[in-house]
Amino acid sequence: MNKKSVQLIFGLTLACTTMTAVAERGDPPNPFDPPKTDIQVIESRQTAAAIAGEQVSAAPPSPFDAPIEVVESGSAAARTLGEEIRPDSRPADNPFDMPIDIVESGTAKATDMFGEMRELRPIDDPFQAIDAQRRRDAFFAAESRFPANPTTPVGKFRFDWKVLHRVDQRDVLADFSYFLNSRDGSWLVEAADVQHVLGAINPAYGQLDFVLRTATGDVLICGKTPQLGDVCHQSGQMLPLARTVERRQLKAFLDSIARTPQHLTHPPSGNAQGWRGRFMVEGRPQFMQVWLDRGSSPIATQVPWLGMGSGVFKDARVNLNKQVRKVIWEGADLDGGDVSIEFLAMSPTDRTYSTQGYRMVTAFTAPAVQQATQMGAQMISDGKQKALAIQQGLAACLSGRAGAECRKVHRQRMKDLNESMRRAAMDWGRQHGLPVD
Repeated sequence: MNKKSVQLIFGLTLACTTMTAVAERGDPPNPFDPPKTDIQVIESRQTAAAIAGEQVSAAPPSPFDAPIEVVESGSAAARTLGEEIRPDSRPADNPFDMPIDIVESGTAKATDMFGEMRELRPIDDPFQAIDAQRRRDAFFAAESRFPANPTTPVGKFRFDWKVLHRVDQRDVLADFSYFLNSRDGSWLVEAADVQHVLGAINPAYGQLDFVLRTATGDVLICGKTPQLGDVCHQSGQMLPLARTVERRQLKAFLDSIARTPQHLTHPPSGNAQGWRGRFMVEGRPQFMQVWLDRGSSPIATQVPWLGMGSGVFKDARVNLNKQVRKVIWEGADLDGGDVSIEFLAMSPTDRTYSTQGYRMVTAFTAPAVQQATQMGAQMISDGKQKALAIQQGLAACLSGRAGAECRKVHRQRMKDLNESMRRAAMDWGRQHGLPVD
């Protein structure tokens, strides 16, 4: 039997002996129970502990209990103790009182004192370009806050801008001004400048007050005449310089630039960019040259081309309102030459004009003239047939007293025909504002 076998048998025998002894004695004692003794436990710092003779030493002093009174610097108590105070009421030993002058880097003083040369390059804001584009788009979509003028000829008309232009054509080379409404594009030219828009005025017409173009395209020539008094004649065919580019014409012009030869002539002074294009006028192509400021115009409007010739141009290609510096209509003059209008100045104003006291005469408008022409042709056609029938009836009447009653009847028919034609003409004149009464 080896040594390990002997140890194993000894250990098993010891374990069995211990278990037998425990079984005979009962449950084993709890090792955590306090030992059974007759000594009484007395808690420290109690009365019983003091009777038993316990002695407790005093607590150590607190490090935060200052042995002397704390006097704050700069206070009245400090001044009583003789503390020196600066004129600016700060203690002399203030640690923030620097012995030297502080010069901030990058300032002009740093350059003067030390010759510092630094190129300050601010960090680019990645949102700056995006925000700028949003502001431009918002302004391009903004509408003018000025109230729009009436769309009817009779009413009060207000204007918020005064424009100064220079016109150059065969019979006129002059500066003229007019008033403009930025909300609807209507404009008004006063009497002193009317000749530059209409040309020479016949003195027999009377005294001119102003020329007004409404937002709907109606043109009113208002003044005083010997026959009618205060009157506004409506006309859309007598304004050689009062050219207005409509939205569809503006789009056609922009679309045509890429395929139109850019033969530009006589640009304005200053930094302007020019284009040449065309659009259709009464079925014929109209070539036009336009010079725009490179910057944006501060005038908010939704009128595609604001102004008479030069003005404000809504450039939809870049979403910017741009100032028109000069415009040239090629071949638009009476002799086949060019007509140009150059922008000189534009200033805010608030002017009001009223047409409420004027008689409205529409007899010279294109619709009224067309109506009169058709009515006259119809009268001539019907009148000839009716007059011929009356003449034949008169010829068939007997001669002498026997045919007197027959002739009377046919002559009355002729008078009735003439009266009906006269009434038709008077109704047309009354309808268009003429004093037919």
